[in-house]
Amino acid sequence: MILVYLAGNRVVGYQTNTHRTTTDAEGNEVQEQIDPGRPHVVVDDPALEQIIIDQGIDAVTVAGGQVRQKTQSEIDAAELPRRIAERKQEADRLRAQKIAAGMPYTFPDGQTGTVQLRSQVDIANVQGVASSGQALVMAGDSTTTLQFRDAEDISHALTGQQAIEMGLAVSGFISAHYAAAWAHKDAIAGSTTVAQVEGFDITTGWPS
Repeated sequence: MILVYLAGNRVVGYQTNTHRTTTDAEGNEVQEQIDPGRPHVVVDDPALEQIIIDQGIDAVTVAGGQVRQKTQSEIDAAELPRRIAERKQEADRLRAQKIAAGMPYTFPDGQTGTVQLRSQVDIANVQGVASSGQALVMAGDSTTTLQFRDAEDISHALTGQQAIEMGLAVSGFISAHYAAAWAHKDAIAGSTTVAQVEGFDITTGWPS
């Protein structure tokens, strides 16, 4: 970010994230290391100073040493890419939270529980059970059962085929959440104003 210094509507210096450069009385550039979080504004117009303090460089443009306040469309154009990126990240975080909450599942014994998907370890555990089930099916064994313990700490017996079906259900559950996140991010990316980005509801459209 660059913050422009002004005096009498003339540009007399500028600030980067870590350094401030100004011009001394002899016209020489003077560089000073600064705190990037502290605004530094030099103007002799209180109204203009307040605009810059409130909105920073996004509030003004500089042309021929003269300064004017930016229009809302110009502010949006500068802000839009950043807000799009931030809201897409929000959609990704919400996707991860929803998957980590686990998948409700009705087991073959008739009990409804939650398949834990808090981490890659949990997902690998489900995949392992499904792989073991596939091995039983390939061996023609329809009587041996596998034990799977749900988030409620209840064990369920699964035949090989039932273990495969649970694994497929989990894969579909995760894929559906990724698809929902992609749809949200595509919609966000298609926004043309900051207001559209801010107003987009990422809390809807997720698998139940």
